[in-house]
Amino acid sequence: MIDSETVTLDVLKATVSRELLAEKAATVSRALSGRASVLVLKRDFDHALNDLDASLKLDPRSTEALLRRAAIYGERGDQERMRADQAAAAALAPAAK
Repeated sequence: MIDSETVTLDVLKATVSRELLAEKAATVSRALSGRASVLVLKRDFDHALNDLDASLKLDPRSTEALLRRAAIYGERGDQERMRADQAAAAALAPAAK
C-alpha cells in the first residue's frame, strides 16, 4: 500500500526537479543568445543562427533571441523570416502602457 505522505513527497521532488531544469534551460538559453551576439560582431552569421536556434529550443519565449535572429535574417536579406521573428517577439512582449 502506498501512503499519501510518500506520494506527496514524490510529487514535490518531481516539481522541484522540473523547476530546476527550467531554470537551467533559461540560463543556457541566455548564454547561447549572448554568444550569438558576439558571433554577429565577428560576422559569423551561420554559427550565430545555430546558437539562436538552440536558444529558442530551450526558451521559445525569448524575445531577445528572436530579435537577434531577426536582425541576422535582415542582414542576409531574408525579409520574410525577419518579419516572422519580429512578429513573434512583438506578440510575446508585454503590452505598452
